[in-house]
Amino acid sequence: MKNKTHRIASFLLILICSLLFTISVPARDKVVICIHGMGNKSPKDTIEKWWKLSVLEGIEGTANNQDFKLKMVYWADLFYAAPLHNNGNKVFDKSYNIEPYMPAKPEALKGLEKSWYNTMKSQAIQRNNKKNKDSVNKKSKPDFSFAALAASMNDIAFYFNDYQTIKNRQGKQEQARKIVNNEVKKMLIENKDKDILFISHSMGTVIAYGALLELQKEHPEIKINQFVTMGSPLGIPPMRGLLMRALRLDTLVVPENILNPWYNLSDQNDKTAFEPAIHYYFTSNSKSAGITDLLVKNNYINPSGKHNYHKEYGYLRTPELAKIISKFLCE
Repeated sequence: MKNKTHRIASFLLILICSLLFTISVPARDKVVICIHGMGNKSPKDTIEKWWKLSVLEGIEGTANNQDFKLKMVYWADLFYAAPLHNNGNKVFDKSYNIEPYMPAKPEALKGLEKSWYNTMKSQAIQRNNKKNKDSVNKKSKPDFSFAALAASMNDIAFYFNDYQTIKNRQGKQEQARKIVNNEVKKMLIENKDKDILFISHSMGTVIAYGALLELQKEHPEIKINQFVTMGSPLGIPPMRGLLMRALRLDTLVVPENILNPWYNLSDQNDKTAFEPAIHYYFTSNSKSAGITDLLVKNNYINPSGKHNYHKEYGYLRTPELAKIISKFLCE
């Protein structure tokens, strides 16, 4: 009787364990959070729509889940009085958006060709960066950095000016940089229970980096599954000097809240990202997450037929980024 009872108990235990093993833990929701770059923009809902359309162009046929959530950290309205528009009857208006989202031709959605020229240029860039590696993490002179960028990049000068104040969403006057960084942190905090792919472009890569460093101190529990920078000016020496001065850093390091390799995408013709091998300037974090630099082909052509190698829509649909996004969505 005891043996029979023991066998029944053992069978029930095995059955329960099997059931527990087969019950999978519900997957966390995923979200793609984005932050745009410098300059005035179209309204937030329009920008979100255009960014998602660009991403869908790239991942079409590669991702199992194309019905993903994309949320934009929109800060253009904090710097500019009114958004850009696309009213064809008012094309001479200074607020007319001359470079809206434009679908790419199917044959344009190709990766960067591994030509002899591209290979040699990439190697030359890396040799040059390695040569200067010992000096890149020294604090740049703030006055020189500020003056160098203020002449050509008004938004950046505005952002890094410690005494520049604007009104936040509640109407309170505060430091401009603090308000913009808080916009990023607020979005990430609101999505802390989700897996996060954080995509940034141009000046947005600078803002995102600073906000992530602040967030790791204020909310160390929040993690970024994947971080992507596109057309980033983080390779520009004065930019690094400004960033280190503003954040009071002695060295640049990959934020601790980034769990996996940080991907940095640049087109070799993008003047903002003229120094694309930024991994030499940033130390890996304690999780060994470093930076992987990827040369890509930005295929954006505006309505007038001019190629803009810095435009976000061209970066968002590159095959290289499509692989990163698809992997994130399908895992």
